[in-house]
Amino acid sequence: MIKIILHGAGGKMGAVVAEIVKASNNMEIVCGIDAFANPSDFEFPLYETFESSTEKADVLIDFSHFSAVPNVLKYCADTKTPAVICTT
Repeated sequence: MIKIILHGAGGKMGAVVAEIVKASNNMEIVCGIDAFANPSDFEFPLYETFESSTEKADVLIDFSHFSAVPNVLKYCADTKTPAVICTT
C-alpha cells in the first residue's frame, strides 16, 4: 500500500487526486495539508500545516500554489519523503 500525503487537498486537482486514490486498491491518502479547506469535507485527516501532522507517508503529492514549494521541499528534506511537485 502506497501511503500519500496530499498537499493542496482542497483544490480542484487535489479533489481529482483524492478520487483516483480512493478508487485504487494499492494507494491511500494518510492525510491532507491545506490551510484553506474545511477538515470536515474530507475522508482523511486534514491539517493546516505540515507541522500539525504526525502521519508518515511514502510520497507527498503537491498540487498547491508555487509559493508553497519552499515549505514543501523543507518538509520533504526534513522527513526524507519523496515529493511529486505539480504546482499551478
